[in-house]
Amino acid sequence: MTLNYAWRAIATGACFAVFGLVSLVAGATLFPLLCLPAPDAEVARIRAQNLTHKWFRLFSRLMAFVGVIRYEIRGAERLRTRGLMIIANHPSLIDVVLLLGYLPEVDCIMKPTIFHNPFMKWPARWLGYIAQSSPEQLFTDCEASLRQNRSLMIFPEGTRSVPGQPIRMGHGAARMALEANATVLPVNIRVTPPHLFKHQPWWKPPVTLPHYEIEVGEPYPVAPFLEQADGVPSVAARRLTRHWEQSFAKATGGIAAHPLAEAASAPHYSRQ
Repeated sequence: MTLNYAWRAIATGACFAVFGLVSLVAGATLFPLLCLPAPDAEVARIRAQNLTHKWFRLFSRLMAFVGVIRYEIRGAERLRTRGLMIIANHPSLIDVVLLLGYLPEVDCIMKPTIFHNPFMKWPARWLGYIAQSSPEQLFTDCEASLRQNRSLMIFPEGTRSVPGQPIRMGHGAARMALEANATVLPVNIRVTPPHLFKHQPWWKPPVTLPHYEIEVGEPYPVAPFLEQADGVPSVAARRLTRHWEQSFAKATGGIAAHPLAEAASAPHYSRQ
């Protein structure tokens, strides 16, 4: 074990300890101080999301400063456009932290248990985040977020991807995008070598320093997928999902779950 490797393992644990402690203290102090005096829930949401954005940005810089990771982002200015459905692949435990560091305002989906946690339930509510409850309620809440011209961030894989395994996505995110007639903003995340992926302990970092590359693509409407599916939502959702799988696999060097299926069916689109 080299000295650098040992340092990165120790520094990773220290960073996670700092993250947990600061988040706990902020949830008990800064969030109430900012959100309780707010005149309405919308002002509280904006304040809470901006606070989270600043803390995650600072934490990302801390990880880079102590030598746990390196990261770069291209096209970050596109993340500030409101009303977009932001979709990203999910290769690492910390990719959401890196992304939220560039998103002053965005709605996210959280596990329902967070809303019952005595330390997290009030920050989660002030943030305006969406509980991953029943499919019907989840769809309703996500669609409402987009119709209110708020951006929504989703990881269509639903869980962290496994290096060397195909990128697989359920049809739920695609159905949601189609029903809301959303404009999608793709974000491709590549980590070299793989870092904090599923089943990888944090105390076993890769031999070389992990490098995160975040590429924010061009926004595009999903309506053409529905049009070319003759208005059949189930067909359009399958084609859109496969399009996402293939696009993410190509951009990140991964493997598409359906490398050839209906590749020719994906519609061409242009910015409007």
